[in-house]
Amino acid sequence: MAVNAIAVMLLAVLLPLRDTNADACGNYMQLSNLTKSITSPGYPSLYNSSLSCEWRINASSPDHLVGVLYVAQFESKNCQHGSLSFYDGSDNSSGLLLQLCGTDRGGILSCGNTMYIQFTSSASSYGTSFVLTANNTERCRGTFIATPQMTNFTIPGIPYVSYRNLNCKWIITSANENHTVQVKSRRLVYFGPSSQSCTCDVVRVYNGNTTEADQFLGEYCSTQMPNFYSSKNSLLLVLTTDANTTSFGLQMQYSSRPEGHCSRTHSIYNTPIYILSPGYPSSYGSNRTCRIYLNGIISPNMRLDVLTADMEGTYPQCDTESVRLFAATGDMGSNYLAGKICGNSSISPIGPYYSNGLFKEVVFKSNSDTKGMAFRIRVSPTSRKVIPHQSDNCGPQFRNATAHPNILSSPGYPGMSGYEDNCIWKVTASNPKMMVRIVVIDSDVPFFEWVRCDYSVTFYNGPSIFNDTIFSWCGDSKPTLQSTGSAMTIQFQTRYYSSDLKGFRLKYFTTNETYRCGGTVNVTTVGNRTLTGQYENSQDCHWTIHAPANMAIQVKVTNLNPYVKPMAPPKTCNADYVEIYDGSFDNISSSTGKWCGQYSEGFIN
Repeated sequence: MAVNAIAVMLLAVLLPLRDTNADACGNYMQLSNLTKSITSPGYPSLYNSSLSCEWRINASSPDHLVGVLYVAQFESKNCQHGSLSFYDGSDNSSGLLLQLCGTDRGGILSCGNTMYIQFTSSASSYGTSFVLTANNTERCRGTFIATPQMTNFTIPGIPYVSYRNLNCKWIITSANENHTVQVKSRRLVYFGPSSQSCTCDVVRVYNGNTTEADQFLGEYCSTQMPNFYSSKNSLLLVLTTDANTTSFGLQMQYSSRPEGHCSRTHSIYNTPIYILSPGYPSSYGSNRTCRIYLNGIISPNMRLDVLTADMEGTYPQCDTESVRLFAATGDMGSNYLAGKICGNSSISPIGPYYSNGLFKEVVFKSNSDTKGMAFRIRVSPTSRKVIPHQSDNCGPQFRNATAHPNILSSPGYPGMSGYEDNCIWKVTASNPKMMVRIVVIDSDVPFFEWVRCDYSVTFYNGPSIFNDTIFSWCGDSKPTLQSTGSAMTIQFQTRYYSSDLKGFRLKYFTTNETYRCGGTVNVTTVGNRTLTGQYENSQDCHWTIHAPANMAIQVKVTNLNPYVKPMAPPKTCNADYVEIYDGSFDNISSSTGKWCGQYSEGFIN
């Protein structure tokens, strides 16, 4: 009875104007503006056994579809005792859209203007009931008027389910002919097979009222939620689905944007988006400044290609009009000028340009005399990494290591030179048969340890930041490190500026001796010592720590990766672990425990 109550409530709330067809076992229906109700024979009582009922429902015109809301309860989920089947056409030889068994509720939409519904109950059936409500629904096409107020838009008509072979088109036009249109995806409800490549069920977006290739703005599918912006006063949405039955629904918002508002933010998923200058392909307007921010969602690395460029100005000066591309350096998030474009595509570089970070920015400026159509740019996710831009105050990038130690310091040492520095030094042994050894002499403790690292230093085993990482730290660590070959790369990045920090200082030199971690450490009551191990394969490091007579030793096990949230160690550590013993290595009395994983612990006595 609970399902029956729900069904009655659904009809009373959602369908105040309806034409009832209570418990007839089959009928022909012609839909109009009124909804029509279909209930199981004998409703609200139980339906009888050995029934076979058929309903044929026609929409009001070829431009409309048949939508049906349903609340159903059957005896079993395997359709042995009763079922309700929906077909896309005039009889059961048409394609099956849905078959209901058990208890369910929802909505279904035909692909054409006719739907056929068949109900059967078995000889041993003791069924309960179902309630259907048929609606005359417009086909998935139409025209909408955009105003500055954000307007909600659902396609193809939630709560109905969108099915096979749809080809829907909607045109959104600004009420003010001088304004442009923006569309923001709020939610994509998709229950079919995942289609990351957007080859099956996909929404494509075009600039203006055309599907020409040079007006394509992008496409999306699955759970992507990008934003799109027109360069004209209209924007076209095209939804297509393949022949497979899938469940698909989309909720969006649209609005108009004043003519001079050309700054925006784009989210980059796993398909390219296309960015057009204001008015493209017509003139872009005078005295414009547009800031376009790009945010990588699937991958932090992005590729930018300039497909069309037609502006005033002479390359490389670009002193009148230009597009400037700013790329992120990496994890620390600082930006640098990656390229600039002016003139036309024949004299100005068109890329590709790459960014390693989460954000990239495109800045477009025009002067008072405009003639060209400006630019069309494609932005794509990529797995390719590039060497970040070197800050100006890093000094020489290439360093030659000899047997005599040389000194390398962070910019401004003993202080911080500024905000968001990015330095990469390549240290190469003068003798290719030698190895490079690094000894960190000095570094300082960041403010709010484990929460914020004002700077970080990473060492790579080779001549590039794409080689394997040897060690990375921020804080008071003073490691000794060594390459396995003739080169080592050091990367220094600052996130914040603080006058209280001094940075780091290290010495580098060549050696042919195999590096062994470990040693003897003497501690006192003043200050503390930090021990670090070079994380490589097959390491076996032993430190013996001595304290003054009648003094105990405290040890703090600390995760040195500032970007990984610490967590408790596993119950067992069979490989890659740190173990602390009470006593000397030759006279161990007991083990205080093992630590592995990412871990941060208070002092251990």
